[in-house]
Amino acid sequence: MADAPDPHPQPAAGQPAPAPGRPAKLPWFPKRKKFLIPIVLLLSAIVFGLAFGLVIAFTSNKQTEPYKLTMRTLQDSPQVRQHIGTPFEAGWAVLGDVKADEGTADLMFKIKGPVGEGAVRSHAERVDGRWEIRHLDLGVGGRKDGQVITLIGDPDDLPISQ
Repeated sequence: MADAPDPHPQPAAGQPAPAPGRPAKLPWFPKRKKFLIPIVLLLSAIVFGLAFGLVIAFTSNKQTEPYKLTMRTLQDSPQVRQHIGTPFEAGWAVLGDVKADEGTADLMFKIKGPVGEGAVRSHAERVDGRWEIRHLDLGVGGRKDGQVITLIGDPDDLPISQ
């Protein structure tokens, strides 16, 4: 029969023996237990706040007019139907910047459909109070052997965001 573990282990050298009827203290457990709960709650609130902030930051551009205009333009594009298929959906993260006061928007996001997936890059400007797409690219096929299809605009005239 195998040796059973000792139900009453001896304390380590230099450690006092626990009082009878009380379990031995764990060395990693804080001596002041009343601080443990607030610390755990504070760390949980920080992690939750950061996660919530990132979700808001990455999804807030989906509510803008330049994003909606870009999606309508993509839905009407025969190249998108050919390489991505319909229906397609955008990924949850929409990166970029919409500067409504300056009238410019630069957006980047991924789309996925039944035929394939791709990356979209859009540059829009507000002209006479109305948003217009000045440049729209669709990247398909991956980084190594993929291609960039310019749907609107001249690839050489794409403004560089600052």
